[in-house]
Amino acid sequence: LPVFTLAQNEDKYGTTDVQRTLCKEALSVYKNYKKQKDYAEAYQQWEKACEICPDGVQESLYADGATLLKAELKVAKQAGDDARQALLVDSLMWVYDMRMELFPATKKKPNNRCHVLGRKASDFSNYFKNEPQAAFEMFAECVECLQGSSSATVLSKYYSTGLKTMVAINKENKEAGLEMKARLLTDFLMLMDYADQAIAASAGNEKAITNYESAKTTIRSNFNKMADCEDMIPILTSRIEANPN
Repeated sequence: LPVFTLAQNEDKYGTTDVQRTLCKEALSVYKNYKKQKDYAEAYQQWEKACEICPDGVQESLYADGATLLKAELKVAKQAGDDARQALLVDSLMWVYDMRMELFPATKKKPNNRCHVLGRKASDFSNYFKNEPQAAFEMFAECVECLQGSSSATVLSKYYSTGLKTMVAINKENKEAGLEMKARLLTDFLMLMDYADQAIAASAGNEKAITNYESAKTTIRSNFNKMADCEDMIPILTSRIEANPN
Protein backbone atom coordinates (compact mmCIF):
# COMPACT_ATOMS: atom_id res chain seq x y z
CA LEU A 1 0.00 0.00 0.00
CA PRO A 2 1.19 3.57 -0.64
CA VAL A 3 2.63 5.35 2.40
CA PHE A 4 -0.23 7.89 2.30
CA THR A 5 -2.86 5.12 2.46
CA LEU A 6 -1.05 3.41 5.31
CA ALA A 7 -0.97 6.72 7.19
CA GLN A 8 -4.70 7.17 6.62
CA ASN A 9 -5.38 3.67 7.93
CA GLU A 10 -3.37 4.44 11.05
CA ASP A 11 -5.09 7.79 11.57
CA LYS A 12 -8.44 6.08 12.08
CA TYR A 13 -7.11 4.76 15.39
CA GLY A 14 -6.29 8.19 16.77
CA THR A 15 -4.44 11.45 16.33
CA THR A 16 -1.37 10.56 18.41
CA ASP A 17 0.87 7.49 18.67
CA VAL A 18 -0.30 6.96 22.24
CA GLN A 19 -4.00 7.08 21.31
CA ARG A 20 -3.47 4.78 18.35
CA THR A 21 -1.66 2.21 20.51
CA LEU A 22 -4.26 2.34 23.29
CA CYS A 23 -7.13 2.14 20.79
CA LYS A 24 -5.71 -0.96 19.07
CA GLU A 25 -5.13 -2.62 22.43
CA ALA A 26 -8.66 -1.81 23.62
CA LEU A 27 -10.20 -3.20 20.42
CA SER A 28 -8.13 -6.36 20.65
CA VAL A 29 -8.95 -6.95 24.32
CA TYR A 30 -12.73 -6.61 24.04
CA LYS A 31 -12.85 -8.71 20.87
CA ASN A 32 -10.83 -11.44 22.54
CA TYR A 33 -13.28 -11.62 25.47
CA LYS A 34 -16.21 -11.58 23.04
CA LYS A 35 -14.64 -14.44 21.08
CA GLN A 36 -14.45 -16.40 24.35
CA LYS A 37 -18.13 -15.54 24.94
CA ASP A 38 -17.24 -13.76 28.17
CA TYR A 39 -19.75 -11.03 27.34
CA ALA A 40 -19.70 -9.38 30.76
CA GLU A 41 -15.97 -8.65 30.58
CA ALA A 42 -16.16 -7.94 26.86
CA TYR A 43 -18.77 -5.27 27.58
CA GLN A 44 -16.52 -3.58 30.17
CA GLN A 45 -13.61 -3.57 27.73
CA TRP A 46 -15.86 -2.44 24.86
CA GLU A 47 -16.82 0.64 26.90
CA LYS A 48 -13.12 1.45 27.25
CA ALA A 49 -12.64 1.11 23.50
CA CYS A 50 -15.52 3.54 22.94
CA GLU A 51 -13.85 6.05 25.26
CA ILE A 52 -10.38 5.73 23.74
CA CYS A 53 -10.97 5.25 20.00
CA PRO A 54 -12.22 7.82 17.48
CA ASP A 55 -15.91 7.44 16.57
CA GLY A 56 -15.29 6.10 13.07
CA VAL A 57 -12.58 3.60 13.92
CA GLN A 58 -14.48 0.45 12.84
CA GLU A 59 -18.06 -0.47 12.02
CA SER A 60 -17.60 -3.61 14.13
CA LEU A 61 -17.30 -1.43 17.25
CA TYR A 62 -21.00 -0.61 16.88
CA ALA A 63 -22.09 -4.01 15.54
CA ASP A 64 -20.40 -5.73 18.49
CA GLY A 65 -21.77 -3.08 20.81
CA ALA A 66 -25.33 -4.08 19.94
CA THR A 67 -24.54 -7.72 20.73
CA LEU A 68 -22.90 -6.90 24.06
CA LEU A 69 -25.58 -4.42 25.11
CA LYS A 70 -28.32 -6.98 24.49
CA ALA A 71 -26.38 -9.49 26.61
CA GLU A 72 -26.22 -6.89 29.40
CA LEU A 73 -29.94 -6.23 28.99
CA LYS A 74 -30.71 -9.90 29.65
CA VAL A 75 -28.71 -9.73 32.88
CA ALA A 76 -30.42 -6.50 33.96
CA LYS A 77 -33.85 -7.97 33.18
CA GLN A 78 -33.12 -11.09 35.23
CA ALA A 79 -32.02 -8.85 38.10
CA GLY A 80 -35.18 -6.75 37.79
CA ASP A 81 -33.08 -3.60 37.41
CA ASP A 82 -35.43 -1.35 35.43
CA ALA A 83 -33.21 1.73 35.67
CA ARG A 84 -30.22 -0.09 34.20
CA GLN A 85 -32.39 -1.60 31.48
CA ALA A 86 -33.53 1.88 30.44
CA LEU A 87 -29.93 3.12 30.24
CA LEU A 88 -28.83 0.08 28.25
CA VAL A 89 -31.72 0.43 25.78
CA ASP A 90 -30.79 4.07 25.28
CA SER A 91 -27.19 2.99 24.58
CA LEU A 92 -28.43 0.31 22.17
CA MET A 93 -30.34 2.89 20.14
CA TRP A 94 -27.23 5.09 20.21
CA VAL A 95 -24.98 2.40 18.69
CA TYR A 96 -27.47 1.89 15.87
CA ASP A 97 -27.63 5.64 15.22
CA MET A 98 -23.85 5.96 15.24
CA ARG A 99 -23.44 3.01 12.90
CA MET A 100 -25.95 4.49 10.45
CA GLU A 101 -24.34 7.92 10.61
CA LEU A 102 -20.74 6.77 10.26
CA PHE A 103 -21.18 3.79 7.93
CA PRO A 104 -24.21 4.51 5.70
CA ALA A 105 -22.64 2.54 2.83
CA THR A 106 -19.97 -0.14 2.60
CA LYS A 107 -18.43 -2.13 -0.26
CA LYS A 108 -20.47 -5.21 0.65
CA LYS A 109 -23.63 -3.28 1.49
CA PRO A 110 -24.21 -0.06 -0.47
CA ASN A 111 -27.50 0.30 1.46
CA ASN A 112 -25.88 -0.43 4.80
CA ARG A 113 -27.85 2.29 6.57
CA CYS A 114 -31.13 0.63 5.58
CA HIS A 115 -29.99 -2.77 6.86
CA VAL A 116 -28.94 -1.25 10.20
CA LEU A 117 -32.22 0.69 10.40
CA GLY A 118 -34.07 -2.62 10.11
CA ARG A 119 -32.12 -3.98 13.08
CA LYS A 120 -32.81 -0.83 15.08
CA ALA A 121 -36.51 -0.98 14.24
CA SER A 122 -36.70 -4.61 15.33
CA ASP A 123 -35.12 -3.89 18.72
CA PHE A 124 -37.10 -0.65 19.09
CA SER A 125 -40.35 -2.60 18.60
CA ASN A 126 -39.26 -5.04 21.32
CA TYR A 127 -38.20 -2.46 23.90
CA PHE A 128 -40.78 0.26 23.15
CA LYS A 129 -43.95 -1.77 22.78
CA ASN A 130 -46.13 1.29 23.47
CA GLU A 131 -44.70 3.14 20.46
CA PRO A 132 -45.71 0.95 17.49
CA GLN A 133 -46.04 3.89 15.10
CA ALA A 134 -42.42 4.97 15.58
CA ALA A 135 -41.29 1.39 14.93
CA PHE A 136 -43.60 1.08 11.92
CA GLU A 137 -42.18 4.24 10.34
CA MET A 138 -38.67 2.81 10.66
CA PHE A 139 -39.75 -0.50 9.14
CA ALA A 140 -41.53 1.35 6.33
CA GLU A 141 -38.40 3.34 5.46
CA CYS A 142 -36.32 0.16 5.56
CA VAL A 143 -38.69 -1.80 3.30
CA GLU A 144 -38.97 1.08 0.83
CA CYS A 145 -35.18 1.10 0.60
CA LEU A 146 -34.42 -2.64 0.51
CA GLN A 147 -37.60 -4.08 -1.02
CA GLY A 148 -36.89 -7.76 -1.84
CA SER A 149 -33.58 -7.56 0.03
CA SER A 150 -35.38 -6.84 3.32
CA SER A 151 -34.84 -9.40 6.06
CA ALA A 152 -37.63 -11.80 6.99
CA THR A 153 -37.87 -10.10 10.39
CA VAL A 154 -38.30 -6.66 8.82
CA LEU A 155 -41.06 -7.83 6.47
CA SER A 156 -42.90 -9.61 9.27
CA LYS A 157 -42.59 -6.84 11.83
CA TYR A 158 -43.51 -4.18 9.28
CA TYR A 159 -46.94 -5.73 9.15
CA SER A 160 -47.36 -6.57 12.84
CA THR A 161 -46.33 -3.08 13.99
CA GLY A 162 -48.52 -1.64 11.23
CA LEU A 163 -51.51 -3.50 12.63
CA LYS A 164 -50.79 -2.19 16.14
CA THR A 165 -50.37 1.31 14.71
CA MET A 166 -53.74 1.05 12.97
CA VAL A 167 -55.45 0.08 16.24
CA ALA A 168 -53.79 2.97 18.09
CA ILE A 169 -54.64 5.51 15.38
CA ASN A 170 -58.22 4.27 15.16
CA LYS A 171 -58.78 5.06 18.83
CA GLU A 172 -57.93 8.70 18.19
CA ASN A 173 -59.23 9.23 14.67
CA LYS A 174 -61.56 6.79 12.86
CA GLU A 175 -60.89 8.32 9.44
CA ALA A 176 -57.12 8.12 9.88
CA GLY A 177 -57.56 4.56 11.15
CA LEU A 178 -59.40 3.59 7.96
CA GLU A 179 -56.64 5.16 5.86
CA MET A 180 -54.04 3.12 7.76
CA LYS A 181 -56.15 0.00 7.22
CA ALA A 182 -56.30 0.71 3.49
CA ARG A 183 -52.53 1.06 3.43
CA LEU A 184 -52.03 -2.27 5.15
CA LEU A 185 -54.52 -4.06 2.92
CA THR A 186 -52.72 -2.85 -0.20
CA ASP A 187 -49.25 -3.40 1.30
CA PHE A 188 -50.06 -7.08 1.87
CA LEU A 189 -49.36 -8.08 -1.74
CA MET A 190 -46.24 -5.91 -1.85
CA LEU A 191 -44.76 -7.62 1.23
CA MET A 192 -45.65 -11.09 0.00
CA ASP A 193 -43.99 -10.26 -3.33
CA TYR A 194 -40.83 -9.06 -1.58
CA ALA A 195 -40.78 -12.26 0.49
CA ASP A 196 -41.10 -14.34 -2.68
CA GLN A 197 -38.24 -12.37 -4.26
CA ALA A 198 -36.10 -13.04 -1.19
CA ILE A 199 -36.94 -16.75 -1.27
CA ALA A 200 -35.94 -16.96 -4.94
CA ALA A 201 -32.66 -15.18 -4.15
CA SER A 202 -32.00 -17.55 -1.22
CA ALA A 203 -31.93 -20.74 -3.31
CA GLY A 204 -29.89 -23.35 -1.44
CA ASN A 205 -30.11 -21.51 1.90
CA GLU A 206 -32.77 -23.53 3.67
CA LYS A 207 -32.60 -21.51 6.89
CA ALA A 208 -33.24 -18.23 5.06
CA ILE A 209 -36.07 -19.77 3.03
CA THR A 210 -37.69 -21.11 6.20
CA ASN A 211 -37.46 -17.65 7.80
CA TYR A 212 -39.11 -15.97 4.82
CA GLU A 213 -41.84 -18.62 4.64
CA SER A 214 -42.47 -18.05 8.35
CA ALA A 215 -42.65 -14.29 7.71
CA LYS A 216 -45.23 -14.89 4.97
CA THR A 217 -47.31 -16.98 7.38
CA THR A 218 -47.20 -14.21 10.00
CA ILE A 219 -48.06 -11.51 7.45
CA ARG A 220 -50.95 -13.59 6.12
CA SER A 221 -52.22 -14.21 9.66
CA ASN A 222 -52.23 -10.47 10.42
CA PHE A 223 -53.87 -9.74 7.07
CA ASN A 224 -56.65 -12.18 7.91
CA LYS A 225 -57.37 -10.23 11.09
CA MET A 226 -58.35 -7.27 8.90
CA ALA A 227 -59.57 -9.00 5.73
CA ASP A 228 -63.32 -8.54 6.01
CA CYS A 229 -64.97 -8.22 2.59
CA GLU A 230 -67.58 -5.74 3.82
CA ASP A 231 -64.77 -3.42 4.92
CA MET A 232 -62.26 -4.20 2.20
CA ILE A 233 -64.39 -3.43 -0.85
CA PRO A 234 -65.27 0.22 -0.01
CA ILE A 235 -61.80 0.90 1.42
CA LEU A 236 -59.95 -0.48 -1.58
CA THR A 237 -62.41 1.05 -4.04
CA SER A 238 -61.73 4.52 -2.66
CA ARG A 239 -58.01 3.78 -2.61
CA ILE A 240 -58.05 2.78 -6.28
CA GLU A 241 -60.13 5.81 -7.24
CA ALA A 242 -57.65 8.07 -5.49
CA ASN A 243 -54.68 6.41 -7.19
CA PRO A 244 -55.73 4.45 -10.32
CA ASN A 245 -52.15 3.51 -11.20
